[in-house]
Amino acid sequence: MKPAALLALLTSLLPAQAPHAIVLHAARLIEVDTGRTLTPGEVRVEGDHIAEVGASVQRPPGAEIVDLGDTTLLPGLIDRSEEHTS
Repeated sequence: MKPAALLALLTSLLPAQAPHAIVLHAARLIEVDTGRTLTPGEVRVEGDHIAEVGASVQRPPGAEIVDLGDTTLLPGLIDRSEEHTS
């Protein structure tokens, strides 16, 4: 077997790594769909998407915690998948 093929085979057998988790912690969070304010508020981001929103979210081992102090989070207000032109 060629080295490149062997490497590809071995790589495919390795377990996929979970995306790096980041927890954003702020004084407030406004739920965009309901208008409800949570105090405090947290958002857990995994990879390129929001995984969880709430007053307190799960903090997986190794998660990066970012304390935003006296700020307000508005998760989901901007859909970055939409392309806007002026």
